[in-house]
Amino acid sequence: MKIGILTFHCAHNYGAVLQAYGLQEYLKSCGHEVEIIDYRPKYLTRAYEAFPFPQLKGVSFFKKCKRLGYWCVTLPWRVLEFPTRIVRRKGFEKFLSEKLNLSRERFKENGRVPTEKYDAIVFGSDQIWSPNHTHGADSVFFGDFASQAGMLKIAYAASAGAASETLGKNTFVVRSLKNFNALSVREANLGESLQPHTDLKIETVLDPTLLVDKSVWEELAEPPKTDKKYVLVYQVSYKPEADRVARELAAQIGAEVVSVWAGYTFRGNMLKTETPEQFVGWFKNAACVVSTSFHGTAFGLIFEKPLYYVGNGNAAENRPKQILGALGLMNRYISADSPTPKFSEINYAAMIQMGGMEPLQVRSRVFLARALAR
Repeated sequence: MKIGILTFHCAHNYGAVLQAYGLQEYLKSCGHEVEIIDYRPKYLTRAYEAFPFPQLKGVSFFKKCKRLGYWCVTLPWRVLEFPTRIVRRKGFEKFLSEKLNLSRERFKENGRVPTEKYDAIVFGSDQIWSPNHTHGADSVFFGDFASQAGMLKIAYAASAGAASETLGKNTFVVRSLKNFNALSVREANLGESLQPHTDLKIETVLDPTLLVDKSVWEELAEPPKTDKKYVLVYQVSYKPEADRVARELAAQIGAEVVSVWAGYTFRGNMLKTETPEQFVGWFKNAACVVSTSFHGTAFGLIFEKPLYYVGNGNAAENRPKQILGALGLMNRYISADSPTPKFSEINYAAMIQMGGMEPLQVRSRVFLARALAR
């Protein structure tokens, strides 16, 4: 079967590119011919440009002035970030060109979606349905485009992030559900919000990073730049409490701290230019993982590491809480204002004996198999 994937593959974000790779590799392992449809909307790529300029088109005069003013005020920091952006951009673009099987046709907003060569298009995963990430709602990610008769449109682990509980109130989203032949989401509360508006059963499935075999990530990982024992801290939304937890856990086990940062801004000794392969390698070899990110949590679980998620209870944390809760690991969730716990291992062997990730993987794989067999 010839399958196209529409997702956030072009964002220079570790979780975004690795979930795209995971879904691609899983579908390939099932015997399908797979391409990532190279859709690169400006709202996704602008933030990762070497020297990004503010979005001014289509906004009011007042907003233009406000955005230009902020851009000018922050210009010195943007100049300082420039070398970091160049190095990081090179690593991500290399990954996209070498590891993802991209379609030959690339398009941006209002471009033609090349559907004629696919038997099915899989939409997801990542926050492709998040109003906060897509300027309200992107019709492409809701399958709102013409396609040939018989081509399947399948949502796999689509996410709306912090908007999951309220997306069912969005009239465009509700109307667009009819475009799909099969629906699945990454967060249970998103499924609950949308289910009353469709006759299709909406399944809750795993993020693609957790869908594939561990061997996929072991083969991708590059060795870390140290032979010392370390606690890895990975942050997307920065919390100083996570740094504190990592330092105190490292002191307990006699390790140093290695910090990988998803952004570009200067924050101490954080690593900001790691390639996706190096990113995976840091998780593979860590003695312990501390994170404020869903994908940091996911890769800690994949490599069966002692894991701690530091949070403050906001709506965006429904994703890590859901997977930790499903595996009986909510004791690894630490409130930002809580003291650092005593270091402890996770008994992954016992967790596997009780089922562990396997039932979730089976359910997710069965969903895809059934959806593609329609």
